[in-house]
Formats: sequence, structure tokens, C-alpha cells
Amino acid sequence: MPSDHELLSQGDDRQFAYKQCLKMCYYIQKVHGYEILQMKAEFFKDEWKVIWFFYARDIYGRKCQSRDLVSSIDAKKQAKKIQSNKEALRQQMIHDLEEFELQQKAQKSTSVQKML
Repeated sequence: MPSDHELLSQGDDRQFAYKQCLKMCYYIQKVHGYEILQMKAEFFKDEWKVIWFFYARDIYGRKCQSRDLVSSIDAKKQAKKIQSNKEALRQQMIHDLEEFELQQKAQKSTSVQKML
């Protein structure tokens, strides 16, 4: 499934809203132990083209049979871990890009010297 950024950049608001609903349902299932079977959710887009969840109604669910629940504290820890991994990858990408730019500058300067 495409990332949120890709969906928004493509203008696929319906798919973006659907993905947000799936995220909410997953959270409710893991933290509270209820599986959401069906719900009607409403979203709106403001003048800055930000999509907001407004409300949900006609929610049908059932208690989960499995006991692989995650407490909200554990869920927050997992979210922080994922975020720190993203930050570490971001820093690595920045470092690699800076290194690449230095290599390109060095290569250009040697090419110019060869020409002279």
C-alpha cells in the first residue's frame, strides 16, 4: 500500500481516508481488544488541503478472541521505536548525500585541472 505522502501527492483522498481508518481500527484492536467490523467515518479537507478525521458512526465490532493485546504504554514505546528508526535512517541518508556531494565536487575539480 502506498505511503500517506504518496496518496496525498497523487490526490487520492478516498484511499488516504481509508488507510487512516485501517490505522484506527488496528490501534483499537491491539490496545482495547475490539475488532472493528464496519464503520462509517467522515473526513473533511480544510482550505490548506489538510484532511481531518471528523467523526465515525454506525460502528460494529466484536471482542477479539486472541489475547495478543498491547497496552497503550507498549504501543507508545513501539511508536517511539519506529520514529527513532526513521530518524536514524534520515540522518544516515543526509550523511550519505553530503558525502556524495563532496565526492562530486572533488571529481569536478580534478576534471577541471585535467582540462587545464
